[in-house]
Amino acid sequence: KEKEEKIGKQKTIISELLRTLHRESDRNYVELLLSEDSFSEFFSQVQYLEEVNKDIGQQVQALRNAKAELEEKESNLAEKEKSLEEFREALAAKEQDLEGQKGYKEKLFEETKENEATFQGMLADLRKQYQQIETEIQSIEKQIRTKLEGNDKLQQEGDVVLSWPTPSHYITAYFHDPDYPFRNVFEHSGIDIKAAQGTEIRAAGPGYVARAKRCSESWCYSYVMIIHGEGLSTVYGHLSQIAVNEDIFVARGDIIGYSGGRPGTAGAGPFVTGPHLHFETRINGIPVNALDYLL
Repeated sequence: KEKEEKIGKQKTIISELLRTLHRESDRNYVELLLSEDSFSEFFSQVQYLEEVNKDIGQQVQALRNAKAELEEKESNLAEKEKSLEEFREALAAKEQDLEGQKGYKEKLFEETKENEATFQGMLADLRKQYQQIETEIQSIEKQIRTKLEGNDKLQQEGDVVLSWPTPSHYITAYFHDPDYPFRNVFEHSGIDIKAAQGTEIRAAGPGYVARAKRCSESWCYSYVMIIHGEGLSTVYGHLSQIAVNEDIFVARGDIIGYSGGRPGTAGAGPFVTGPHLHFETRINGIPVNALDYLL
């Protein structure tokens, strides 16, 4: 709007200048010379006409510049308006999609509330299963340590340095791992070591097989527990097969079973997402970080 007003004013100025020039140009230089009282006045009039002519040229150029600038701004504005319209269309589509997502989430929330009782029941059942396993391990260890008290073989072979029970040293979940998927059920009491289904599992140190729990169902947790010297014990969980019996001594590196953990397979138990070995170290029955003992 300001550019158009400026162009209008410049047109008015040019019109006045053109009228002045046209009026003066109708008189030739002889007439001017005769009509003027002196040569200096004649010369001043000629200079005035030249200035008018020059001023017209400047005003025309300014008018052209203003018009070109206005056309460029109008073109830019048209492009911006087009982009804005495209953005409005995209925004409308996103708003429509958001409304659809909102409806889906509201529906899902209602279904979740309806299933809350079922979920809480499942959670309580999982916690109960874990507590049963934990109680069983602690009880058996206490019984076996009482039974082996004073056993020279266990004392002589006691060793607080452990070997890796698997060929792989790749850990998928750490001791008390904050990212453990079942942490809302229990604190992760060991380390999970990557092991394909059926990998050989070896005793991490010499000791006494206190428990070799075999399972034929997927919900059942299959494991081996070995009692070592110095109050140390190790647990090997999610085994698909067990290769040792209870109440025998094993040496470091002896095969005690084969890894499992694939959901739905025998011995995997309820707390699995894929094949691996759950490996625990305990001091006087209390879980500790296995990485402090593995060589």
